[in-house]
Amino acid sequence: MEMIVPVKKITIITFTEYVPYILGEMGKLGVIQLRRLAGKEYVERKFMGERVIGGEPEEYRKLYERFSKIYNELAQVMKIEGGPTEEVKSMPLDEVKGIIEELERSFEQLKYLNEIRPIIDAMAKHGINPGDLGETELVFSAAGIIKNESLPLLKAIEGRRDVSYKVYPLSDEESLLYVSGLFEVKPLVEKTLLKAGFRRIKLKPEVPKKADEARKWIEEQTETLKKRIQELIVETNYGKSIVHSMHVASAQTEIIRSKMISVIGGWVPEPKLPVVKSFIEKAKKRTKSIIIAYFEDPRPGEEPPTILKNPKFLKAYEVLTRQYGTPSHEEIDPTPALGMIWTILFGLMFPDAGQGIALIVLGYLFGYVIKKPIIGMRFTTIGKLMIRLGIAAFVTGLLVGEFFLMEIPPLFPGLREGWLHHPVYIIWLLKTSIFFGIASIITALILNIVNCLKAHEKVEALLGERGLPALLIFIGLVATIFSFTGMTIIPGVLRIPTMGMDALPFLGISIVGAVLLIVKSIVTREGAITSMGPIIEDFIGLFSNMISHLRIAGFALAHVALGAAVHEMMRVNPAIGIGMGLIFLNFFCLTIELMVVMIQALRLTYYEFATKFFRATGTPYKPYRA
Repeated sequence: MEMIVPVKKITIITFTEYVPYILGEMGKLGVIQLRRLAGKEYVERKFMGERVIGGEPEEYRKLYERFSKIYNELAQVMKIEGGPTEEVKSMPLDEVKGIIEELERSFEQLKYLNEIRPIIDAMAKHGINPGDLGETELVFSAAGIIKNESLPLLKAIEGRRDVSYKVYPLSDEESLLYVSGLFEVKPLVEKTLLKAGFRRIKLKPEVPKKADEARKWIEEQTETLKKRIQELIVETNYGKSIVHSMHVASAQTEIIRSKMISVIGGWVPEPKLPVVKSFIEKAKKRTKSIIIAYFEDPRPGEEPPTILKNPKFLKAYEVLTRQYGTPSHEEIDPTPALGMIWTILFGLMFPDAGQGIALIVLGYLFGYVIKKPIIGMRFTTIGKLMIRLGIAAFVTGLLVGEFFLMEIPPLFPGLREGWLHHPVYIIWLLKTSIFFGIASIITALILNIVNCLKAHEKVEALLGERGLPALLIFIGLVATIFSFTGMTIIPGVLRIPTMGMDALPFLGISIVGAVLLIVKSIVTREGAITSMGPIIEDFIGLFSNMISHLRIAGFALAHVALGAAVHEMMRVNPAIGIGMGLIFLNFFCLTIELMVVMIQALRLTYYEFATKFFRATGTPYKPYRA
């Protein structure tokens, strides 16, 4: 079963005038990843074109920012009906610019009408007409808003025969002020009004001169503006068509075109080929034109995007792969190996059946019940991973006899209750950690050989320092050491016998590996001395990685020791045992210890395991959507 989906290279040749339509519909399809075309590739095919380079995508982005700003401001002063639909269209830059400029003008006019409406209402109520405002050679008159707290400042002009004013309360904070007088005292009046913070009403010439007519005119203008604003917003599909056009404009920077002909390139997952072929046929009928589309396998040296496809129970582990990198098509998908290693490591370092059940319950809640984001984060994938970690902790907890830090009979063959107090079992656990590290490194080296063969690197696979020679040398040395000293795999059940000097023949395996490395130095003409440095460094790294797995035993012993502490507290003082032991320490384990163990298991998975074979030189699949 393929875990990396094969992809095909698609090339579309069409008339340039149809490019916006094709890119727009292609963006709705959302299955084709555009690829930047190389001029050399099309010189070979007798097509000469020019790459589209311009500022259009950036201009669309700026226009959309203006649209978003004006849309939010309009929503504060009027009710915008309806909402966006799925139907979007490509809009020319000039059209978008024209719509936004009209929206901005309409908003300013609407804001002006809303500003003068209460003032005109107050003027009509008190018999003041807009036509009364202004000045002649002899007199002047003005109206505006003044803060009630500033009214005492008007005493400077109070009682004068050449000036009169009237105050009409509008609210507890503001009033309408109407002032008139002889033209010769206008400077004095303006100086006083300036100190009082007077906001003069500046009516535009189109405002009717009669107050009642002005009120009617404001209502009519407001309704007309709101209707037009609604039409403009709908025309852009509430901004979605602007975003769509921005994506189309951005996509055009990836193509090659001349004045008449354009070439669009991309990558298509093989399972989506029928969908894309159907799209091409529909585009031909829609444009009533010739559209040439052909599919081919990637050429040597090309880097098609990587699409991971794993079974449902492994799907959640893809996040571990993506955090490390993206595999290329010339290597295997590491997701199953990374997922299984990480889960097993966690279970070995966090052996508790009760807390495993708690993790399964929490994982189910996060993964399948609570689907809304919490503090802006989606926990669906984390929940599914927690279920798998919980199962691992549950199984290992039953094997070593731990349930919410309480001791239960262990199910692992050869283990007995209270095994923590017997050094033989602790030594066995330390050896088992080393044994797991050996198995992990051997698996990684085998996967690296597979990757080298998949990438047609036979020399590296069969003669490289991380290929077959490394595998043979490592297996030979490990077999010699463990056969020389002996090792208990399952206490009282399975044991590697102590062979002493009889184990030396296993070194023959390592010698074969060393010979292969010498052969490589001859084949590649590197020189034996030059190639020895990296080889020695790699093998020191392999053995340090093996020893690093002792942390498995360390964390497992620490967790079981907490259980022993709870047992002792329960024996001495049940109240302290329940409060400090069962409640606090279990909470500690499900929070701090849980996070530390997850990180340490991930560190072993990435550094000690993945670095041996996972190159992560691929590029993720990012389908073009508009």
